[in-house]
Amino acid sequence: MTISPPSNVRNAKNIPCPVLAHGVDTLVLAVDVFWKSEVFFRGLTELRSEAEETEEPVTGRIKGPDGQADWLFDVSPYGKDGYQWILTSNEYALRIGQWLIPQNRPSVMIEIRAETLWTHGVDASVQRILSLLREVGGRIDKVKLSRLDLCVDLLMPAELWQEDIRHHFVTRATKIDPHYSNHKLTGFNIGRGAISARLYDKWVEIVERSQKFWMTEVWGDDVLLSIADGYNVIRTEFQLRRTALRELGLSEYVQLESWLPFIWKTCTHKWLKLVEDTSKHSVRQKLLPWWETVQAGFEGVQEACPLIRAKAISTEKERLVNQLLGFVAAIAALQMQGEQLAKDETLDVQSHIQGVIEEDCTLSWDDETFTKKVKQNQVKRIRHEEKFRQASSILGELGLSLDHLQFPGDTS
Repeated sequence: MTISPPSNVRNAKNIPCPVLAHGVDTLVLAVDVFWKSEVFFRGLTELRSEAEETEEPVTGRIKGPDGQADWLFDVSPYGKDGYQWILTSNEYALRIGQWLIPQNRPSVMIEIRAETLWTHGVDASVQRILSLLREVGGRIDKVKLSRLDLCVDLLMPAELWQEDIRHHFVTRATKIDPHYSNHKLTGFNIGRGAISARLYDKWVEIVERSQKFWMTEVWGDDVLLSIADGYNVIRTEFQLRRTALRELGLSEYVQLESWLPFIWKTCTHKWLKLVEDTSKHSVRQKLLPWWETVQAGFEGVQEACPLIRAKAISTEKERLVNQLLGFVAAIAALQMQGEQLAKDETLDVQSHIQGVIEEDCTLSWDDETFTKKVKQNQVKRIRHEEKFRQASSILGELGLSLDHLQFPGDTS
């Protein structure tokens, strides 16, 4: 399909568009498992029953094998799509079926999240979750690909990221949807079938939606200076579902690494490309210079970036502290109803935080409730020891100490 009419292309051949990152952004696996017994199933049933009673997710844990970190996860009160148990965390999302031997459908569906893939790399992320399944009595039979998202991020001058890009698409897709924010182009969705693509301003998406500021660790900190100087980080992303992967001859996970460059070439040469003049015959069409960079930008599996975890924790900590202070301000305003602050009056934030902790929080939660909430939140964090250190640091900056706080029943 050709999108027309063509428009004038700016003379930007000499403007570089460096590749900032390339890799697998989401990976969904369909895994066949032979389970040794129903012991793991019984444990999940107990957790789901508890979740059903409270109508809230309940925390579970799988011990990490060979010195690996334990995996903390939430068990949903509900199943989905015929799967009895739904397990989720920042790292993975699992749907587990209640059958001991493989059936027509996969035993376990595993979604590996973007943060995990960029932090550890593809194979390390896959091997970790498979080792966890083995730890609870699973013998892995087949690991098949169900969905694969590939991407390349370019640093692009703002003059190249304009609405007239839509006139340069040559694609097999029949539908192209542009997207805007405050009347400014943010991206395009291309296709809705077994193969689809997105071209979009990744930094805008991070700021307005996903909050994945840890991507700056992948791109390099200098990128923020470039963005401030008028550049855009443009992501080209392809999503291939199982039907498309099988048509390309790719079915098993073990094939993935060697096939990645071929898949990217197919997507950027045959399924979608951006050319200067779509009215010309295909053999005479000339690619936009930056699209040539996209085509050559995928060099295989991305490198692991362990610093992402620290960046993600820092961002989450800042968000939580802002929420905490917002709640304290709201409670202070509620307590002061009818009192008008003087024009030059300043409130002491430390004393108000201390008051909320001592007078309000302890009246709402007992030790059991607080412990349960901590366990639930552990699932969404890394290790509770690390979070404890962070909490101590935050309160220390505010002039408070965890050592001096008492909770109901604490007589120390």
